[in-house]
Amino acid sequence: MTPLSIDNTLNGILCFVFLFISLRAFYLYRHMGTPRLFCLGLSTGMIALTAAADLASGVVAGIQFSTNWFLYIGQFVSFVFILLGVLYQRDDHLRRLMRCQIVISVLLLTLLFLAPFVPDVPAPLGKVLLSTLRSVICFVIFYRYVFVFMTKQTQFSFFMATTFMLLSLGYLILSPVFVLPQEYLLDNIGDVMRILGAITFFTSFAVV
Repeated sequence: MTPLSIDNTLNGILCFVFLFISLRAFYLYRHMGTPRLFCLGLSTGMIALTAAADLASGVVAGIQFSTNWFLYIGQFVSFVFILLGVLYQRDDHLRRLMRCQIVISVLLLTLLFLAPFVPDVPAPLGKVLLSTLRSVICFVIFYRYVFVFMTKQTQFSFFMATTFMLLSLGYLILSPVFVLPQEYLLDNIGDVMRILGAITFFTSFAVV
């Protein structure tokens, strides 16, 4: 497989997995009314949309889409809201978080609509920085779920800790590729780590 076909496959898997999790979270929110589930559903839905936009930019020929701003910032912000959803405990705080997330999500969509008109993320340092930020926030979420698992020892917290450990490592391994574009091995390893993380995420919600 070529690097482009691997990227397209990865984006297809990420889009499917995070869309499933989003729909599952919104389904549970409808029945349980927990604001944390709404925040998770909106975050994973946004991540699915970033993967779909990146996939479209790779397969649509003849049209230039600069979707990387939406990809990097959209995923980073979504992970931030996943973390805040875990940290916040009171329902009134979570409801304020919901309203804030809805507003910011609308603003993020403007990055997608502006994709045909804006320049790409500056390479390589801009891409390295934004990719590393995704790794850092995923590691913080991993650390938080490790704490939850040590406290409650639930199957869900174990799966979530494993998910964000794999995602953090995947983004971290991927970051040097922007400086060393011929390092296909690192690129493939980073992609595999993220796919494993997505599958673990899928498993955690499939069994809920």
